[in-house]
Amino acid sequence: MDNGQHTDQEVSMADLEHYKQLVEQLEAESMQMKERLWVDSNLTKFDDVLRSNYDQSLSTFADAVIFHLAKLTQALRGTFFSLNSELNLVQAVAGYACTVETLPKSEFHIGEGLVGQAIKGKEIIVLDNIPQHNMVLEASMGQLSGNCVVVIPLMFNQESYGAVELLYLQNIEQKYLDLLERLSQNIASMLNSIQNNIKTRKLLEDSKELEKELRTQEEELRQNMEELHATQEKMHRKEKELSSNINAINQTMGTVEFDLKGRIMHANPLFLELMDYQMDHLVGKHHRMFLEEENANSPEYQDFWKNLTLGSTQSGEYLRIGNGGKKIWLRASYTPVKGMDGTPFKIMMLAVDITQERELRQDLDNQMLAISKSNAVVEMDVHGIVQKANSLFLELTGYTTEEIKGKHHRQFVKPKYAESDEYKEFWEQLKQGKFIEGEFERVNKEGKRLWIKGSYNPIVDESGKVYKVMKYALDITSQKVLEFENAEQLEELKAVEEEIRQNMEELVATQEKMTKKELELSSNLLAIDYTISSIEFSPEGIILRANQLFLDLMGYTAEEITGKHHRLFVTPEYAQSSEYISFWKDLQQGKSVSSEFKRVANNGKEIWLRATYTPVKDSYGEVLKILKLAMDVTDEKLLHQDFSNQLMAIERSNAVVEFDLEGNILEANNNFLDIIGYTQDEVVGKHHQLFVDANYAKSIEYQQFWNQLRNGQFVEGEFTRLTKDQREIWIKGSYNPIMGLDNKPYKIVKYALDITNRKQLEAENAQNLEEVKTVEEELRQNMEELIATQDKIQQKEEELTSNLSAINHTICKIEFNPEGKILKANQLFLDLMGYTSEEVAGQHHRMFVDTAYAQSQEYAQFWQKLRNGESIDSEFKRFGNNGKEVWLRATYTPVKDASGVIAKVIKLALDVTEEKRLRTDIGNQLNAINRANAVIEFDLQGNILEVNDNFLAVVGYTSEEVIGKHHQIFVKAADAQSIEYQQFWHQLRNGNPIEGDFERVAKDGNTVWINGNYNPIIGLDGKPYKIVKFASDITERKKLEMSNAQNLEELKAVEEELRQNMEELTSTQEELQKQVAVVDKSKRQIDAVLTTAIDVIITMDARGIVATINPAVSDIFGYQPEEIIGQNVKVLMPDNYASAHDGYLANYLNTGEKKIIGIGRKVEAQHKDGTVFDAHISVSEFKLDDQQMFTGFIRKLD
Repeated sequence: MDNGQHTDQEVSMADLEHYKQLVEQLEAESMQMKERLWVDSNLTKFDDVLRSNYDQSLSTFADAVIFHLAKLTQALRGTFFSLNSELNLVQAVAGYACTVETLPKSEFHIGEGLVGQAIKGKEIIVLDNIPQHNMVLEASMGQLSGNCVVVIPLMFNQESYGAVELLYLQNIEQKYLDLLERLSQNIASMLNSIQNNIKTRKLLEDSKELEKELRTQEEELRQNMEELHATQEKMHRKEKELSSNINAINQTMGTVEFDLKGRIMHANPLFLELMDYQMDHLVGKHHRMFLEEENANSPEYQDFWKNLTLGSTQSGEYLRIGNGGKKIWLRASYTPVKGMDGTPFKIMMLAVDITQERELRQDLDNQMLAISKSNAVVEMDVHGIVQKANSLFLELTGYTTEEIKGKHHRQFVKPKYAESDEYKEFWEQLKQGKFIEGEFERVNKEGKRLWIKGSYNPIVDESGKVYKVMKYALDITSQKVLEFENAEQLEELKAVEEEIRQNMEELVATQEKMTKKELELSSNLLAIDYTISSIEFSPEGIILRANQLFLDLMGYTAEEITGKHHRLFVTPEYAQSSEYISFWKDLQQGKSVSSEFKRVANNGKEIWLRATYTPVKDSYGEVLKILKLAMDVTDEKLLHQDFSNQLMAIERSNAVVEFDLEGNILEANNNFLDIIGYTQDEVVGKHHQLFVDANYAKSIEYQQFWNQLRNGQFVEGEFTRLTKDQREIWIKGSYNPIMGLDNKPYKIVKYALDITNRKQLEAENAQNLEEVKTVEEELRQNMEELIATQDKIQQKEEELTSNLSAINHTICKIEFNPEGKILKANQLFLDLMGYTSEEVAGQHHRMFVDTAYAQSQEYAQFWQKLRNGESIDSEFKRFGNNGKEVWLRATYTPVKDASGVIAKVIKLALDVTEEKRLRTDIGNQLNAINRANAVIEFDLQGNILEVNDNFLAVVGYTSEEVIGKHHQIFVKAADAQSIEYQQFWHQLRNGNPIEGDFERVAKDGNTVWINGNYNPIIGLDGKPYKIVKFASDITERKKLEMSNAQNLEELKAVEEELRQNMEELTSTQEELQKQVAVVDKSKRQIDAVLTTAIDVIITMDARGIVATINPAVSDIFGYQPEEIIGQNVKVLMPDNYASAHDGYLANYLNTGEKKIIGIGRKVEAQHKDGTVFDAHISVSEFKLDDQQMFTGFIRKLD
């Protein structure tokens, strides 16, 4: 034994070579491990992407997938394809660095092109090393030259659901290809679910459409039957009446006549002016010229004309396209005009332009929605009673809608303030229409104090009277708390700094003493051990030494870990845990610990070890140190984790159940149990027959089903099964035999999706189709009867009746004589004003206006103009029954008789009351918000359209300086060029709102912070056309937060440093005492070994000068130890060896070439009396205080 080393543990040459190969193998596998770790980590991250987009539309899901795949694998461009099984086409639904609309080819047949072939062959296609200009490939992106194309089919349960095509400038790296291959099944599983959802929704929509068609046909039948009672005697009167109505309509509404094929026969001047056409440009053209191509080719449009030709009136709000592509919204009614045989022979359309109304409504709705997303909003009446509140306000105060609706605002303030004169004055000001803004202290449901920055905005009606109060607020509680706490923290910080200063002075003094003790102790410790993969710790966990194998595995050098605590190899969280403390407590008590452990190597690399920690005790049973022997099992762990992740992804999206080979249930997940209605305890151990019909369970077909599975054959399809309550359900699934190591099945795993709803919808649709056919047949028979009955009715009379019906169902109509007395009104008008026909007939028009206006000169002139034959078109405030206020957009049209005298006045009107109130209400609210917020508008390119004074005050510009400029003027130059900034605007242009805290730059170059949200405003075409940003200045709050955060971090850092230093000091003192005792004991043991050893044990420095030698030198060489110490070791050699010895040493130190070190051999030695004898010598080297030292073992040979 030499200075603590066990010579019987020296490694043989074969073992050393083995360890050398092992190290080389570990180094070779290191890169592969890193790539596997990269793939595994990104698999987990991508799983989060899939889950977060599971409930989205197919295009949104595909857009997210292709975006993250392209970014992860550094693709230049990419396209996501979905398989349309009904059309047997692969269709592009999303792109990266391209859009579906710009692709030269966006769909393929199965087997066509790379995409179609990948799906047909069910395998990944990689085309790389393509010579430039020598090979041209047709991909979805067009013609590609000199690039790498990768197409990955999306497969799940052996079925294709789509594909991903990626384009690379260079050949794809293997790790990217591995990631794509392993992700494809997870993506396919999610895509399968989304496609099934789409099919289910389409079936539901088809069912509703069938139901709607059925109701329409029933209504048509009812109307046709009523028309049987019309007589020819009334038609002359109707013709005269209709002619006057037509004249009024032509001055009020656009009208167009179509034949049954949809071709234009005639249009009135109002319609021509609205659509910007001349009559000769329209006659003979089809109605589809007024539609976008997509709508004109849709099934809905075909049904629209089919219903018209069948005699069904169509009415609603429609988007139409005028000359030059101008988009126009119409509120229109399409009425089939029938002939004497009862069949339609043309279609009449009556229409009113509502484009401005739609645009205004859309714009206001979008702005109010954007405001509601960024502000806590509560609406109260003028007495302070809460009417409603948005989710942000409820979240802020902790209430539900039911808990505050109908309650007074005082529940949000402290009781004392609620009873104060100040609070009463607050509400008096609001009742008087005064705007109030500021910072307000409020209380939440739990009574806790909160602070808001907001505004109380009185909302007035058309008469200027306050009828409600809108409050818009932002939560600034954290800012206020920071302000209050800041002063206290600063005082505490000063006190702590003084305490730290004093403690640091004491710590420096203590550390100086400890440094001296550590230096003294280090001289007695040697780093030994060349044979086993191990590491040694003190009982407290301090690293004493580690062999090279362990150092290579963990990526450290001996110097980097010696003296450090074992917690160096674990995560900070685990190092602070009670489990870790118990772990070391058991070792200190002498208990061995064996298990698999997760450890952290240098640079944060995760390592898994199968290890044993063994306490080593002295003769008194006290633990001297801990010896750890370990095996690297990281690869095994990663493989297991990979399988677990894939199975977890499948289990989240599928119902999963496991069976043994006899069909007995082993395990089922929650998805399966939810579908089937059982609990886990109710199914485990039961046979699969539990889920099938009793007769089927006894059938030969069922026996063959299980025989196939037992023979290892995969079975998939759509199956009927029974739930716990014996309800029949449908599932789409696959039964998968799982093979063991002997390549034989040992269990069956079933993956399934519930398709019951889809099956039920299919059945309901089939039934609805039969009902429609029955109704159609009934309608056909009734129409035959109608035709037979109406043979005597003239075609013109029927046409006039249909036209009149169209008017009465489309617009409110009332007729007056020239003096203003009511002749008659249609039902729409009577319903709107709340009267019956008897109540208005013979009354004067003034019954619909207030008394003051009825007696005014303006009202008299109004009727005088009408008597003079002037039409009047405007918006009018009128009063219905019981004083109800109604706003009408109306036209008063004088109708002349054959002699040119005014016979009557026809009024056609639309109810715009709600629109008027909405515009007034929202206008008031927007004005209130504009007073309380910084507001700015941008176009989709980021150019500034409009900005309010609040925003200009924050950034320091004038309106002229920013209008027309890009948003970039408010951001740092480097940020404006970043990918994140481009993505920011890309999201907004795609209609995605963005909110948060943003760092911006004012005109003077100073940084300002704003809390705001960017809201894409959606137009009538469903696409964004501008961005509105609502913001508030939080610069002071941010400065305060950053200041507080910095102060707190400095305080925490100093406190932590002090705590660690004190802990280290205490630990080091205790450790030193223990180590001194151990070293003293070890020294006595070593001295005893050296004294009693029969071989000469000698240590020397790099010059060959002897440092120590044991008493055996006296017996073997005849010298006393003190005669040799300090002499050159060559005094123990014959002259022929002695003269060359210094050269051997110098050669080894210069070249590192070993001739005897670590090997051992037979040499000649010389006794003190000059006698030469044979001896065996072995030499090893070590370092002591960075000094090269050698140890020699000399044994005399007989």
